[in-house]
Amino acid sequence: MRNLFKSLRKTTRRISNLSRPVVYGLALFVGGITGAVLAQSSGLGGQLLATPVLEDASRPMGASTKLPETLAPLGTLEGQVATNPAGPLLLSGKPKIVVIFDDIGLNQSAYESLRTLPGPLTFSILPYVNDPDNLASDALARGHDVFLHLPMQPASEEEGAGPGALLVSDTPGTIRRKINRNLNAFSGYSGVNNHMGSLFTRDRARMKIVLSELDQRGFYFVDSLTSGGSVAGEVAAQLGMSILSRDVFLDSDYQNLSERVIRERLGELESIARNKGYAVAIAHPYKKTIDTIRPWLVSLEMRGFELVTVTELLGEEEEPQTLTSVSLR
Repeated sequence: MRNLFKSLRKTTRRISNLSRPVVYGLALFVGGITGAVLAQSSGLGGQLLATPVLEDASRPMGASTKLPETLAPLGTLEGQVATNPAGPLLLSGKPKIVVIFDDIGLNQSAYESLRTLPGPLTFSILPYVNDPDNLASDALARGHDVFLHLPMQPASEEEGAGPGALLVSDTPGTIRRKINRNLNAFSGYSGVNNHMGSLFTRDRARMKIVLSELDQRGFYFVDSLTSGGSVAGEVAAQLGMSILSRDVFLDSDYQNLSERVIRERLGELESIARNKGYAVAIAHPYKKTIDTIRPWLVSLEMRGFELVTVTELLGEEEEPQTLTSVSLR
């Protein structure tokens, strides 16, 4: 397998003078073949039960421009672009892409397929699942990053986020106790992103408690941006900490999910990364998502992007430069 990736890098140098559409076509063709080989060699190509999205994960404002299916993964779309007021600004070198897979631990067979994807990816593990420490250890051993998927109250129903969820009705003391219990659920993670939270992340006072607690412990935070009214970025700026917000949900609408939809959103992700130097995607361990993203990941470097973790992204600049006055850790 190591020789295969060396061969891909050599091929990249040889075709660097070709036009962009030709390079993209070759990249996807090679990526598709290699992805199939990886899936087959893992012995995991079997059935995978999908875990439905429970959150009302709002798509950012802006209409998506429809692209021809053959160009969908690499097109330039304006939809689903999320504002990110507290992240790094126009990093040097290749455009950076972060891919976070949420809801890890709800479906073991889903994780078995997910863990073989090329990385580094970020696996966000729910604190209340069975044996989260084992999941974290396995992901880290495979070169992936690990986050804690912190449950927060959605707008739809109070208990929808699962046990230990942070609620807007909680007192400050209760929120701190819940945060402490969730953060102690397992070890090995470098940061946190919210599970659901379309109601909770709109509450300025309570998000200040959450972000202050995380900042004191040295954890990164990624706003899943399940609500366009999230105040996480503004609160982070006031606290002088740097966070990231997701730019694209690859598979937020499970009922209408298709390979074409995922490919279009991957195209949006690439476009955002080219424009601002980095982009953050959130996905779920669905079979369609895993099957579609595998060849895309294989060919990502060939197309001029770098797959990184949140830690690598926020630690990229020696001189802190952000979209607000916040400073990087």
